Amino acid sequence: MKLRRKKKLLKEIEEKIPDFRTHEGKIVFKISEVIFLMLFALLKGKNSFRKQHTWMEANRENRILLKLFEKKEPLNIPSPSTLYHIAINIDNNALEKIFRDFFEKKLVENIKMALKPEFFNWVKRFPGRIV
Repeated sequence: MKLRRKKKLLKEIEEKIPDFRTHEGKIVFKISEVIFLMLFALLKGKNSFRKQHTWMEANRENRILLKLFEKKEPLNIPSPSTLYHIAINIDNNALEKIFRDFFEKKLVENIKMALKPEFFNWVKRFPGRIV
């Protein structure tokens, strides 16, 4: 996914997901950044808060993420309990709509590619394999 598309997704999350947290002075992490990181950790197969946290820690100096979040220093990563707290309190319906709208175009492209005759001919060359 190109940086431009990632920035668009981050902006949509920022605009459409309300921040439920109320303690202004205690908020350390932007909710849009945390949700974005959680989504990409999920896409990488990290299906627990501990695994998501570990993935985030491993990628805290990732140059693409630093550029995306417009940071010069390594990212501050929330604890697994903070990830849990954010996950259970966000508006899941709004998040699902953003996610579906964002990935719909890519999904349609993949379906169109899979329906082309060339794809079926390619799959036939590898009998017994799951693509």
